[in-house]
Amino acid sequence: MRWPLQPHPVPALASAFQDRTPLCGRIDRARAEHASVVLSGGGGTGKSQLAAAYAHRALADGVELVLWVDAADTEQVITTYASTARLVAAPGAAGSDIEEDARAFVNWLATTPRSWLVVLDDITDP
Repeated sequence: MRWPLQPHPVPALASAFQDRTPLCGRIDRARAEHASVVLSGGGGTGKSQLAAAYAHRALADGVELVLWVDAADTEQVITTYASTARLVAAPGAAGSDIEEDARAFVNWLATTPRSWLVVLDDITDP
């Protein structure tokens, strides 16, 4: 395994993407404080595109793990977390229990010294 990792592709930016510099600044400040950021709003407002722009920038800045997760379905989140746990060799991720592996990934995120960004796109219930 070679770092940096991007287990799932980050969506490409739309040709009409509009940078939201003030909002990106707020995201940067939250990231510096190790806080979570939730972008919410109606459909079609550009939340996913803003998240994708931020993820592309994180990759360019050398963030070691950028994980894009289609979070519309809880099972997809669990499956993606579990497979990523095995990819990063998270302690406790044995491959025999998908939920245990997903928990191992969350624990790995909480304890790793590596830099990371996880985007839960299209989440319906944080």
